[in-house]
Amino acid sequence: MNPLYLHPSEGKSSIIVEKLTGSANYKTWRREMELALGSKRKLGFVTRAIKRDKLMKLRQRGRSVVDYYTSLYTLSEEIEGLNVYPPLTEVNTEMRAYLNVVKTMKEEQ
Repeated sequence: MNPLYLHPSEGKSSIIVEKLTGSANYKTWRREMELALGSKRKLGFVTRAIKRDKLMKLRQRGRSVVDYYTSLYTLSEEIEGLNVYPPLTEVNTEMRAYLNVVKTMKEEQ
């Protein structure tokens, strides 16, 4: 699925993470936010790995359909490669449950 796709149920309240209160919970908040954005395939926008300019410049502009499709496909593969979760340093029971769900979803595909 294209990371630019915004599902109707997605909005500012669709990602629920603990509120950042300061340096005391920053590490936990950051990890939760990375997992939440990664699961929605939006982490690349925050890390600026997905460049808006590159997406906006991608138009057919007289190219053949085959060339245009190849450009789109190449860009989608590049974006797909950006959706990698950062390494886990510690795994608690909640994270383990989440990772098991992700593993099950991947196996079903």
